[in-house]
Amino acid sequence: MDFVTWLVEVKQMAKKSAGDVQSRLNSALGMIDEKDVSLRTIDKLEKSDGFNSASPCVKSQLKRAVKLYLEHKTTEKKND
Repeated sequence: MDFVTWLVEVKQMAKKSAGDVQSRLNSALGMIDEKDVSLRTIDKLEKSDGFNSASPCVKSQLKRAVKLYLEHKTTEKKND
């Protein structure tokens, strides 16, 4: 199940909200020049200039998106 579908079906988010989370995840990965999320993503993110210049609200949304994606990956591995 892809990430956005998982957010809608499992986390019961509205499609718009799920799309916003995906967008924040893409932004987070762009800030650290990575293609995928790992357990070190938040640490790398917190050291990036782009993250540190963001507002507290955006920082929170970026970290939440990463955490949700990690949860999704963990859930998907358990279901395989």
